[in-house]
Amino acid sequence: MKKSNFERLSDFAKWASLFSGKIFVNIAVYVDESGIHDKTGQLPGSEMVIVGGYGASIEDWSEICVRWQAVLKKYDDVPYFHYSELRDRKQRLNNPEWPYYGWDEKRCDEFLIELAKATYKSNARFFGGFFRAKDAHAYYAQNPAISKNDPHKSCIAWFYDAFRRDMNLFWPDKADTFFFDQTDDTGWRKAVNEVHFFHQKAEPRIKELVGFCDKKDAKHIPLQAADLAVSRFRRKMAKCFEQPPDPPEDLDFLLFNESFLRTLFLSSGGR
Repeated sequence: MKKSNFERLSDFAKWASLFSGKIFVNIAVYVDESGIHDKTGQLPGSEMVIVGGYGASIEDWSEICVRWQAVLKKYDDVPYFHYSELRDRKQRLNNPEWPYYGWDEKRCDEFLIELAKATYKSNARFFGGFFRAKDAHAYYAQNPAISKNDPHKSCIAWFYDAFRRDMNLFWPDKADTFFFDQTDDTGWRKAVNEVHFFHQKAEPRIKELVGFCDKKDAKHIPLQAADLAVSRFRRKMAKCFEQPPDPPEDLDFLLFNESFLRTLFLSSGGR
């Protein structure tokens, strides 16, 4: 039986309350990834590895989830958000079972804007890292004597470095718990655990890596927010290197904080 909107709204808050003072300390960081299916960067979509996510207090996440679910209900009461499914035009047009069946591009864009507002109206902060796997693979092929960096570990480390640089600014006296998106890729899971453990030893405020959670589960709506931001981050970074400078749009201002936007703009060659 399909859950009522009220039941879905309460899932995150109920779940978080069960672990109060245990796995949830002060700040919960929800992280998604993109482009991890080929370390050489040769397969489509793997040219660049992206890792990113939002950090926020449990109180902020609870409010974000309420607003997020209200948007899902407004738009045909879709059960969850998943960017790749939303942008699958063939399924949207031809599959009546698809969550976004019959939606045109205009409706998709409006949906993204309203979802982005759910995080914008909060104290959530986005952090991200990227690694150009395809370019690195080509460079290593031309320079075989050079020690190779693992693209997955390099990108995860970039993300944690970015988080640690800003944690003193946003949450100087808070401890942080991490949740990553579910994946069956054992190599990726191992890389995440190793990098997390390294940073946990270096920074005592970085606490547990709780695990890998299913973003389609209503308890983990924050991962849907991370999915939206990471997908947009990937698009912006691709344009930084493959197209002329791409100035921020309304969706970017809603998803990303000012310091992160500045990094994107400078990466694109903007001044």
